[in-house]
This record gives sequence, structure tokens and C-alpha cells, in this order.
Amino acid sequence: MYEAILAEGEEELRRPTSALAFSGLAAGLSMGFRFLTQGFLEAGPPAAQWRGVVAKLGYSVGFVIVILGRQQLFTENTLTPIIPLLKRKQTRTLLDALRLWTTVFLTNWVGTMAVAWALAQPGIIGPEARPIFAAIGQHSIAHSFGEQLLKAVFAGWLIALLGCCRLPKPADSPSSC
Repeated sequence: MYEAILAEGEEELRRPTSALAFSGLAAGLSMGFRFLTQGFLEAGPPAAQWRGVVAKLGYSVGFVIVILGRQQLFTENTLTPIIPLLKRKQTRTLLDALRLWTTVFLTNWVGTMAVAWALAQPGIIGPEARPIFAAIGQHSIAHSFGEQLLKAVFAGWLIALLGCCRLPKPADSPSSC
């Protein structure tokens, strides 16, 4: 597992900034489907006790698109670039990791803001569904910085684990995911 993560981390650190930026932008745009799916599942089905649970499943849609598309999501890059850095402890490796994180974080943000801008345009979300989407957004920002940070750490950990599970396994090693 270590060798597979190390190899992927080294490959990610060698990727050109432009490739990271396009992939990060795609991931930011894809995460908009998380919001859309959750909102439409909340607004669409008839009022029932199970509606909230089903709507929460929509949250995972954006993550699935990002993972299947092998797009660069900031939370997914918490583990893979660290392994080469811990192995080599060189300034060049640190700078490459910082370049990766900065590029992916900023382009994820730009993609997310582009989706937010598009969804805010009149006619994209009907007037009957707007309060539901507004409530989802308000709920997302209602937590303290510490709570958000703790959630982000666990989300990053889970996404990194999913990334590990999709790595190709050597033929002679058992699956460890």
C-alpha cells in the first residue's frame, strides 16, 4: 500500500500546474452536483419522514463524480503528496506539494463559485425550490470554524481512503482496502 501511495504521490507532484488547475476546476464544478442533488431530493419527493434521509444521500453525488473522474479535490490530496515529502524531506518536494495544494484549493474554490453564480441566476432554480436551497446553504455555514475544521479533517481522511482503494494493486499483494 505504501509503495502504491508513494508512486501516486510522486506522479501528482510531477503534474504540470495547468493539468492540476483544469482538474481542480472540474472538481469544483462537479461538487456543485452535490448541492443540486441534495436540494432537488429535498424539494422533489412528497413530504415524508424519509425525505431528509434520502436528500442527504445526494450529498455524495459530487464526491462520486470527482472520484470516478479522477479529478483533483483538495481534500483528496491530503495523503498522497505527504508520503513523498516524508520520504525525501527536500525543499523541492515541499514546494511541489505547496504548488499542488495551492493550485487545487484555488481552482476548487473558483469552480464552486462559478456553480454558485450560475445557480443564483433567475430561472435556474424555481422560486418554489429557492428556500430549500437557501436552507441547505445556511445549514452548511452555521457551524463554528472549529466544527468545520473537524468535519474537514474527517472528510479528507475518508476521501483519501477512497483514493487509496482505487490505486492499482500489485499482482502479488492482497487487497488491503
